[in-house]
Amino acid sequence: MIAKSCPKCELQVAVALKACKCGHAFFSARRGADALPAAEDIRRRTGRVRRSQPQFYDSQHYQKQKKKSPKKRTLSNAIDRGLKKEKGESATARARRRRALRRAARSPAVGERTRDPTPQLRPAQIARCRLILQEINRKMRAVTWRPPTDV
Repeated sequence: MIAKSCPKCELQVAVALKACKCGHAFFSARRGADALPAAEDIRRRTGRVRRSQPQFYDSQHYQKQKKKSPKKRTLSNAIDRGLKKEKGESATARARRRRALRRAARSPAVGERTRDPTPQLRPAQIARCRLILQEINRKMRAVTWRPPTDV
């Protein structure tokens, strides 16, 4: 048995015991700490402490400012009328349509879009491309279905 000695009666007592037979309590220091009167300036935390929230911008204020600011329009009024918001149309779809209208309005540069790429190739490269295309066409004819011919 592991023992401790009582300071009052000098009796050997088991370590697990909280008090001696003579009445001495070994944990009086802990009891004294609990019995101390609470200081008045220390407030007991009764509720959940909430974390302070950052100040977010007011979305309505932002929308008002956005409406007040002058709008820059690069498209003509005729094109702009065609871009009126339709219900259910996403912003990306509208942007795509705007880009397509701009491209359509722009005339293609003469000579750039209709240029044939074959003059840039050497004769050996042209022959190789012709051979590859013939092989692809032969394979396509072999796998495509043809109705039976009546002879």
